[in-house]
This record gives sequence, structure tokens and C-alpha cells, in this order.
Amino acid sequence: MPAAKLTVTYLEMFQRPAPTDDERALAFDLLRDDLDPAVFLDLFRAVGDPWSWDGRTRLSADELMAFLADPKTIILTLHLSGRRIGFCESIQHNIEEIEITHFGLIPDMLRRGIGPRFLRRALESLWDMQPKRIWLHTDTKDHPKALEIYQRAGFKIFDIRQVPSGQI
Repeated sequence: MPAAKLTVTYLEMFQRPAPTDDERALAFDLLRDDLDPAVFLDLFRAVGDPWSWDGRTRLSADELMAFLADPKTIILTLHLSGRRIGFCESIQHNIEEIEITHFGLIPDMLRRGIGPRFLRRALESLWDMQPKRIWLHTDTKDHPKALEIYQRAGFKIFDIRQVPSGQI
């Protein structure tokens, strides 16, 4: 029996998105966080388990510590009422390019309109680093609205691939 296939969609943007008219107040803080590996893994699992994320959980303790300590790794955490409710993990590959590798909210924060505003705030923070390009990928195992949310934020599709599910 052939391996199940995923559709992976790659998106990019080359400039800071224009401001939106979305003025709904949300009292959250976005912090660039230096997380302890155990705290990071707890948050990673809380956000990613519903979507079968496992990439960071497969790293050895030393590999995870090195990843988190790498100056190219950018972890932005979303806090609401003193609680971490989401994160945006990015890698600055070089001075011109940042890849968003993981982005999401814990399950009980979904469907509240927080995701698009969190993404906008994360993008503002990343664009402050003055890259020329920010990119990411999403696949058919991710949240059903992920692709739509990324496109509404200003990302444009640059590639779509079919890959065996074990390759993501």
C-alpha cells in the first residue's frame, strides 16, 4: 500500500503587510522568549499535538538545547492573562530571509479570532528585523483555516507539492 500523501503549500511575502482596519482589542503580550527546553516542549506539544507536529519532539536533549540557543532561532510566545497560549517559531536563515517553521495556538484559544491578530503581531516583529523575504509552509494536516489565514495576512503561494506524510 503506498504511503499517504500530503499537500504542502509554500507561501512567501516580500514586504510588510499594510495595516488593517481590525481594531478589536485583545490584551495579549507577544514576547521574544528564551525558553527552557522543557517549557518549550510543553508548549510545542500543547499547540502541535492536534496537528501531529513531532519535529522538535524527535530531537535529542542536546539537539533541542542547541536549536533553542542558536541566534538564528526566533521564538515569539503569545501570552494572555499571564498564560502562554501560542507561539511562532522562526529561523533567520540569513540577513535577508526568515522562515516561520511553526505557528499556532493552544486548542482552547482557537476560533476566537486570535490567530490572525497573533500572526499580524508576529509578522510585525519579524519585519522589524528587516528581512527581504518571510516564508513558510503549511500542509493538509494543519488547521483547516491555516492557508486562508496566511493568505489573508499577505502571503502568496509560490509552490505546491505532494509528499509522503512521513517527510514533513
